[in-house]
Amino acid sequence: MSQDIRQWLDEIKRLQEQLGQLRSDRDQALASADQWRERYNTEAQQRREEVRRHQDAIAQLRGDLEQLQNKFGIAKNEILTRVQTQREVEGLQTVEELQNKIIQITLERDRAREQVHQMTAALEKEKADHLETRTSLTTALGDTMDLLTKAQNTAKLNS
Repeated sequence: MSQDIRQWLDEIKRLQEQLGQLRSDRDQALASADQWRERYNTEAQQRREEVRRHQDAIAQLRGDLEQLQNKFGIAKNEILTRVQTQREVEGLQTVEELQNKIIQITLERDRAREQVHQMTAALEKEKADHLETRTSLTTALGDTMDLLTKAQNTAKLNS
């Protein structure tokens, strides 16, 4: 019987040791989770602060852009085009690439000039057509008024 009690006591002792080890493991896991949570929160706070700083910088740059536009009377899309072109030119590595870019831009400019010329010619034609239509309608209106006046005069004489 003493043997049975000793076995039970040994089993209880072993279970208590396991329980102590499990508690220790749990405490370590909780401490680790707390550390990770703190790191995450710190990192998240840093990212939020970066986003806020970037948003402030963007707002400042937009304000500066508006001031420059107002000061120099330059359209926003023109500034963006200049910046984009500047970046493209800076990215060119060789004289050949630069020459090809100049040729490309020259061709685009010539196409744009031709389009402007065609549109100007079409606008002038439209203006001339409009003037001719207006003249024709005015003449027709005048002729109609003359006929109406003659018809009224004839009606008065016949009455």
